[in-house]
Amino acid sequence: ENSTSLIVKLLNIEKINNIQIKIITEKTDKYNFGDILSFTGKLSLNEILLPTIKDKINMSFNIKYYNYSQEILGQVVFPKITVIKNNSSILNKIKNLKKEIVNNLKENPLRETLAISVGTTLGDSSLFSKKELDDFRYSSLSHIIVLSGFNISILILFFSLIFLRLNIKLKWRVLLTIFFIIFFIFFVGYQTS
Repeated sequence: ENSTSLIVKLLNIEKINNIQIKIITEKTDKYNFGDILSFTGKLSLNEILLPTIKDKINMSFNIKYYNYSQEILGQVVFPKITVIKNNSSILNKIKNLKKEIVNNLKENPLRETLAISVGTTLGDSSLFSKKELDDFRYSSLSHIIVLSGFNISILILFFSLIFLRLNIKLKWRVLLTIFFIIFFIFFVGYQTS
C-alpha cells in the first residue's frame, strides 16, 4: 500500500539477455510501461524481500516461485530513479487512458459504486479502500474485481450483439469484435489476472 513494484528489463548488459529485476519505490504512477529509466541503488541478487506474513492469504502465495517464474533475478529497494525517456507509443497512450479515467473517478462522490464497476470492467482496484479490498479477500470474492476470460467473454457477446443489431455481415462482426477485444486488452494493461 505504501510502495510500487516495477519490473524492469536491464539494457546494455553484454552477453546477457532478458535480465529482469524488481524495483520497489514509493507509491506513484509516474512510471509507465516502456519508459527507459536510470536508477542507482543496491541490487540484492536472489534475495527478494518477502512481504510480512500477517494472514493466511499472504502465506498461500509463494513469492519466491513467482519471481523465479517471471525470471526476476533480484531487486533494488527505494533507489534513486530518473526517467531517461518516456514511452510515447500509441500502445502506451492507450494504456495511460485507463489510468487517467480511473484517476478522474477517485474524486467522484459515488466512488464506492464506481469502484465495483471499474473493478469488474477494467480490473482496476485502486478505487477501493484497504478495508474494502481486505473484505473482498476474506470473503473469497476478490476474483470479482480482476479481469479474466469471463470478462472477455462478456465483451465478445456485447460487441457481437451490437454489430448484429447494426446488420453488419458476420465476417465484419467477427473482425470488428477481434479488433475491439485487442484494443481492450491493451487498454487494461495486458497482464494476467
